[in-house]
Amino acid sequence: MTLTIRKLEQEILAAGGHVCILTTRSGSVKNTHLDGEHPNRRVLFLDDAIKIPFASDPSNPESVYFIGFSLSPSILKEMDNFSPTLVHITVPDVVSLDVIQYARENDLPLMGTFHSNYVDYLDHYGLFWIKPCLISFFQHQYSFYQALYCPTPFIQKQLGHPDKKFDLCTNVQVWGRGIDLERFNPKHRSMSFRAKYNIAPDEVVICFVGRLVFEKRPDIFAYVMRRLSRELETGGVKFRGLVVGCGPYETELQNCPNTVCTGWLNGEELATAYASSDIFLFPSALETFGNVTLEAASSGLPLVVESGCSGHLVKDGINGYACPEGDEESFLRGTLELVTNASLRKQFSLASREHSFLYEKRAVMKQMLTNYETVTDEFYRRYNGSHNDRDDSLRDSYPQAFTYGKVERPCALRVFISCFVFVIQALFCMYMQFGCLFESLSRAISSVRSMGSPSPHKREEGMDDIEMGNVKSTTATSSSKINEPQGSPEMAPWKGISCIYRTSELVMMTVIVFLRIQSSFEYTLRTYFRSKNNRGEDYSSTRRKDTLEDFTDVVEGSGDSGQLRGRRRNIVEGEKVAAVIGV
Repeated sequence: MTLTIRKLEQEILAAGGHVCILTTRSGSVKNTHLDGEHPNRRVLFLDDAIKIPFASDPSNPESVYFIGFSLSPSILKEMDNFSPTLVHITVPDVVSLDVIQYARENDLPLMGTFHSNYVDYLDHYGLFWIKPCLISFFQHQYSFYQALYCPTPFIQKQLGHPDKKFDLCTNVQVWGRGIDLERFNPKHRSMSFRAKYNIAPDEVVICFVGRLVFEKRPDIFAYVMRRLSRELETGGVKFRGLVVGCGPYETELQNCPNTVCTGWLNGEELATAYASSDIFLFPSALETFGNVTLEAASSGLPLVVESGCSGHLVKDGINGYACPEGDEESFLRGTLELVTNASLRKQFSLASREHSFLYEKRAVMKQMLTNYETVTDEFYRRYNGSHNDRDDSLRDSYPQAFTYGKVERPCALRVFISCFVFVIQALFCMYMQFGCLFESLSRAISSVRSMGSPSPHKREEGMDDIEMGNVKSTTATSSSKINEPQGSPEMAPWKGISCIYRTSELVMMTVIVFLRIQSSFEYTLRTYFRSKNNRGEDYSSTRRKDTLEDFTDVVEGSGDSGQLRGRRRNIVEGEKVAAVIGV
């Protein structure tokens, strides 16, 4: 997501726009101005943010992540000084509800982009019971968006699935991703880079780029590397795995045969890593677009990727192989074919580079500027520059609009979120305190069990079968089970215990009813006191009146549309939540 935002920033600034980024102090401070400073660009760091305890790496002090909790008065003042004319939200987290409220109070066009499939991530961590809560939270938030732009038709279809219905009140459209064809280019191939990691010139390099976390499926990459080591042990073909990234699975990948881990690489080093490789293997099935896959294709690498999320970037059998989700054997076959067939690698390499031309960065990013204009025009033409008018039209068309009511962040929701954060932090502290004890007990139990296990020789044979994917079952299985990839954690952990999920849904439905009642009461009070205080000539209404008059002049032909666009070209767009843009 961060890479996409940086590209978009550059295009906005090149068009004469102003960008204000509202974010948290996550990661390295050095990344704040990676592309250099610009007089039309500013960054606002949230001063009310909470550290995410389980998303930090103790071995890397810079690997610290925060989640924004609210907009403080000082941040609101900075946003007023910036004078935004459009709000663009990229992360639907807690503080984004305050950003939505800011946009609605000031009658600013409001839209968002979809970057991460948070709901489906939960299946991979056993948190399936939270899904009803998260789905309703996103439904509530997306109800306020005029438009939500997702990267592919595949994701667009997912967002409209009956289990999610994120497209119920917002216009979900497709906006792809762009690539810098000059930066990610085969010409950056470097023998010195390969020598730095002890990679011989004749070795076939299989590359993986990304966070080394469960949902990226580094386990499949490790499986393929182990199998290749056995398959090619006497074949005379040399290969090496190159892993770029950090995360919990790093240790496991470092222990894989013929594999080297580089840690995080950025800028020229990352581009060189791609170009110095020969194959890109990326089994993740939860990508919203697949930026790393596009970067690999632009660098001229044959692709072996998952067919759903990254399938739009690979032409199966032309520039790579599109493999079924979680199918370890399919990923192995595709990689093995490319490792052992140099002429096919060359053919696929040229096709990958050619296919990447369709995603040239400037053209894709310019499309978002057009999207900004479309959202702005719709806001003033269709809704008369008023979110209240949009609310009324949605209420008539969609009775289920605004899951938690028309208050962006009801008081009851604030209390619920505060309690939830406290509980999560408390549980994590308990886990850290007693985790070592639990681990010791687990090892002791494993040792007791191993006393009755088969001889070392037989046990090694059994492990070989497991690693080779030849696990045999003594129980009768259906034909569908036989065809499933063995040991694949892609199987949703809540299947078979759906009663827990349904109970969670029932509880969430009860909470939503309470939130709607409380929100309705709060909205009535807010409307009453605002009308009583007669805030008619404040920042919000004054700005809306001036913009409406200018817009009416343009529509009637008496105004200068170029001048109006220049006045609106004041864009805020957010890496974490925010964006204020005026086109």
